[in-house]
Amino acid sequence: MSVIWWTDDEREILKTFYPNSAQKVILKKLKNKTWYACRKEAERLGLKRELKKGRPQKRKRTSVGKKQLAKLLNETDLTIYEIAEKLNTTSEIIRRTIFKHGL
Repeated sequence: MSVIWWTDDEREILKTFYPNSAQKVILKKLKNKTWYACRKEAERLGLKRELKKGRPQKRKRTSVGKKQLAKLLNETDLTIYEIAEKLNTTSEIIRRTIFKHGL
């Protein structure tokens, strides 16, 4: 197993990109380094990732069904904001659908 040493330029790239950039971006900048090597060197330099871990959040819906919205409006006493949260959309989409269908 051969050891590939870190140059000062590579460390600067790591310091610049490691906290806020995606893994792909960092590995593209540091072509001869693995993600494991980047993590170990960042740990040695005291760098922390500021990106959220886990799955990315789902995008907000851009439309809502008339029947689904009518059911929520009639059967519950939720606010427009609560309905929007429940349906993973924005309050503006809910208002637009209510106005469009006269609910």
